[in-house]
Amino acid sequence: MLTEKDNNLLETELSNSIDENQQLQLDVIGAILQNNDVLADISEIADSECFTGYSQRIYDKLSTLINNGHAVDATLLEKHINIGKNAKDTTAFLFSLQNKAFSPTLAIQYAKVLRNDHQERKTQALLKNALAGDPKARQKLGIANLNQSNQPQIFNFISGYDGYDSKASYLIKHVIPDHSVGMVIGASGVYKSFLAISWSCHIATGKDWNNKKVKQGGVLYVVGEGGIGVPRRFKAWSEQYNNGADIPNLFRIDQPIHMAADLESSRLIETVNEIKRQTGVEIKLIVLDTLARCFAGGDENRAADMGAFISGCDHVKAITGASVLIVHHTGKDATKGARGSSTLKAACDFEYEVKRLNDHESPIKEIVLKNYKMKDDETNRDTAYTLNTRVLYIDDDGEQVTSLALNCEGYEPPEIDDMQPHDLTTNQSEVLNAIKATVDKNDSCFYQGVRDHVKRECNWDQKKLNNFKRNLNQLAEKNLISYDHDTGKIYLVTHP
Repeated sequence: MLTEKDNNLLETELSNSIDENQQLQLDVIGAILQNNDVLADISEIADSECFTGYSQRIYDKLSTLINNGHAVDATLLEKHINIGKNAKDTTAFLFSLQNKAFSPTLAIQYAKVLRNDHQERKTQALLKNALAGDPKARQKLGIANLNQSNQPQIFNFISGYDGYDSKASYLIKHVIPDHSVGMVIGASGVYKSFLAISWSCHIATGKDWNNKKVKQGGVLYVVGEGGIGVPRRFKAWSEQYNNGADIPNLFRIDQPIHMAADLESSRLIETVNEIKRQTGVEIKLIVLDTLARCFAGGDENRAADMGAFISGCDHVKAITGASVLIVHHTGKDATKGARGSSTLKAACDFEYEVKRLNDHESPIKEIVLKNYKMKDDETNRDTAYTLNTRVLYIDDDGEQVTSLALNCEGYEPPEIDDMQPHDLTTNQSEVLNAIKATVDKNDSCFYQGVRDHVKRECNWDQKKLNNFKRNLNQLAEKNLISYDHDTGKIYLVTHP
């Protein structure tokens, strides 16, 4: 049972705001309440000392009950905590933890964060004691070994600006740095994947990109959404730049890779190693298309979840030596950049955004590429590019199957006007973009495909999805689309 002092602490802390570390502690507890078997994996990573305050007391009681063979849920745990007058609030609190959606993989990642935070707190405490002259603390920190002059060992240091002329290394000069992590962002349907494919193919073949020197190397493209679109886009690039021949040094994984999961990032590293063993090709660029598909159950807006994803990318970069390019979406307010936690932007070495220069019905496909960040170089000026339609083959019905290829010769962009109508709400704009991204060559698509697109790419929750049809009807009222309620078919309206 918890003591009266513990009960008072619990009552106080339940009513206070919870910081990021405390929330992670509670989330780990909630994951164990959902699935008691998770405790075995958690306890190998984070012990009781990784938890603090009332979370530590609840974790200890929860662990004891499970290790004694009990199947523990919120109801049983509340009985054993027995907090008297706080029972009503705490029962609701425990049930709220139990009812949140957690995957075991995510809970394990949270436990690793708690362990690292705990180790950081211990290190800080040791440093404080070491500075105060505590010999045991100095010994634990590895600075107790004294040399013959009885002075502590030192770090190597460099004088002045020595090293200023070290040459920066690039995959595409001044565009994609070597051994880096970066992203290209954009709304749905703005051709950002075509840009990533263009970069990939030029690196794989060593062909100059927009008159910039390219370092040839292997490329591994992770096709998170699967399907036949990406290989067709590679084929279209080949028709434009490689005489239709297959592209050397280019490899695909046609499934998402959950970068925050140690097992999956390790499998990716082993795949890179296996490609080199089998083909002799050293992978220089890994493309993750898209972040949403490689995020696996996490919350993009949560710094800890995004941090786990970034950690996975950094780990793969460090072990393989390859650069990692993340294809990602802009948020609801495109002016605020990439969707989700700002932790991603801060961690990236470079960042680009793709915008469309004309609306969907225009026969000319144009984009502008904006460079917002280059960690160790000047940002590039805005540059426009066109996309060309290439015929891939003739199907059994005698119809041409086509795709687009980015023309890598850039030019000065015209004044950008977001071609989206200005009187649309955010939700209406997202639905319209989803329609534009899913229409076929006849500028038509189906209700369910568009609904699935906004749910997947724009992270629509059930409340928004309940209003999907209303947004669709409002777009029809604005004469931007036509919608056949009987067949579920949607057409883009072409304006003169």
